[in-house]
Amino acid sequence: YYFECVVCDLGGSLLCCDSCPRTYHLQCLSPPLK
Repeated sequence: YYFECVVCDLGGSLLCCDSCPRTYHLQCLSPPLK
């Protein structure tokens, strides 16, 4: 998995995609998750 969000390139509290090695912040997902 990546150590930065694939949208904004920043680290922090990330979610790992179940079907690929990408990681995201909640607010960077489209549509955003809560």
